[in-house]
Amino acid sequence: MRTKKVKDKAFTLQKNLKIKKRAKLMRKESLTTYLFIFILIGGALGLLYFLDTKMTGFAFYEQTSQIDFDEGTYENTEYNGNGIILSENNLIGAYTSKIFDAGNEATWNSLSSSENTPNIKYFYATDNDKDLWRSSDAEFWTETNNVYFDSETYGITSTDNGLFIVTK
Repeated sequence: MRTKKVKDKAFTLQKNLKIKKRAKLMRKESLTTYLFIFILIGGALGLLYFLDTKMTGFAFYEQTSQIDFDEGTYENTEYNGNGIILSENNLIGAYTSKIFDAGNEATWNSLSSSENTPNIKYFYATDNDKDLWRSSDAEFWTETNNVYFDSETYGITSTDNGLFIVTK
């Protein structure tokens, strides 16, 4: 009877050892499975990247330098290093950027641009009678009663950092 107990105990130990080995093996298999899935997804994304496939949300087109802006069309405007401005003495102008080709059929979910209007409230001009004129649109002018002249140069000085046109 004693041999049967020893055999039963040995069988139980062997069974417990098999269960532990199986659990360890299952943990290894799980890790291997997750690693395989991770590599598979990474490979698919890498393939899309190298095939130059554009997916919505991953394409960004920017113009940030003189070379980028020079690919567009200027009309009475110029790039000054910070943005597009009106060229000399022009009151209106336009800039049309180059066409951004997505390379494939594309869905433009969002398109944004940023613009900055200078903080100029009025244009000022003088005439030969030393009169000072003001305009907000450079088309209709109103004579102001304020005296901004410097008697030495007949120029104008400003208190509100406006844009001035000075004649002599």
